[in-house]
This record gives sequence, structure tokens and C-alpha cells, in this order.
Amino acid sequence: MRICSVSKIVIFVILLFIWFVFSPVAFFGKFNYIYEKVSQDGQFKIVAYDILPTTPYAAYQNFICNDIFLVLYDKNGKYLGQSSPFHFSEFDGVFADAVFFQGIFLEITLFQ
Repeated sequence: MRICSVSKIVIFVILLFIWFVFSPVAFFGKFNYIYEKVSQDGQFKIVAYDILPTTPYAAYQNFICNDIFLVLYDKNGKYLGQSSPFHFSEFDGVFADAVFFQGIFLEITLFQ
């Protein structure tokens, strides 16, 4: 009987941890869409989404810091991946500095 209650507590703690880490970035669509940018060759598209305020920390990141997370799609709209749920970025820091799709300069700096 005691083993059953301990296992329930362990499962609950694991699920709670997963919720706290992944819930702010797990759901995205038109409801939290902010901005998108297409690569110069049209092969990729990066879309910025608002963080969902599903936890106290995520609410702080959303309302106070105005942070976003990024999702990468191919030219057909297929999901390729997204930014880390452990670190968020400010919109101005990502798109105002023209971080993405800089052409050959980006390829040279990344692959040397």
C-alpha cells in the first residue's frame, strides 16, 4: 500500500515538472501568433509566438518581459522545431537585430 502512494507522488511530481517546463510553449497557433519571417530563398519560415501564461514564471515572462518563443517551418508549413523551453527571447532582441536569414554571412559564421 505504501509503495503505491509513493509511486503516485513520484508520478505527480514528474507530471507537475513537465507542466511547468513545457506548458508555456506546448500550444501555439493564431491565438498567440506575433510575427513571421521567411528566408530569402523561401525554403524556411520562422514564426514568433507569445508565451502562454500557464505558470507564474511564464506569466511574468509574458506580461513583464514580453518574451516570445520561435517555431521553424519548411516551405510547405511542416513543423521542423522550436526554441528551447528553458530560455525565452525578447521580440526586439530577435527580430529588430535581424538575427535570422542573413544569407551567406550567416552560413560562413555558422560553419567555420
